[in-house]
This record gives sequence, C-alpha cells and structure tokens, in this order.
Amino acid sequence: MEEARKKLYALGWVRNEEGFLVRNQEALTFHLLTVEGNAERSKLANLLTEQWKELGVKVIVEELPLNEIFGNRLHQRNFDAALIGLNF
Repeated sequence: MEEARKKLYALGWVRNEEGFLVRNQEALTFHLLTVEGNAERSKLANLLTEQWKELGVKVIVEELPLNEIFGNRLHQRNFDAALIGLNF
C-alpha cells in the first residue's frame, strides 16, 4: 500500500480534506459494478471500497440487475471495474 501511495504522490496526486486523492481539482474515482441482491458480492464490494479508501481512492459501487450489467454496461464498456460471477 505504501509503495502505491508513493507512486500516486509522485504522479501529482494529493489528499484533500476528505482524505481522497485529487489532481487538477478532480478526485481519483472509479465505479465498481456488481449484481444487486447478492450479499456476498455486496460485502466484497464494500470491503474493496474500504481498502481503496485507505489509499485515497474513491470507489462508487453500483449494484445493478444482472441483465443491466450484461445487456448494457459490459457491452458498452461503460464501467471501470466489475465484480461478477458466472455459474455454468
């Protein structure tokens, strides 16, 4: 974590009063998609959010219906990260 912090600071990111990294007045933020109604994935998304927050990264978790994720968001590449699982 410390190594990542050093690299981000070297790239010009600084912490704001809320503890998030900002550069050029823009917070380092990404959207994490996951399927709504899945307690395990929701819990994991929240744990990941807390870990990224320690680093200063703001994560916005979007819990969406499965058909929305696969029908629109993934196909259009309208996401930063996705936490999904498939059963075959």
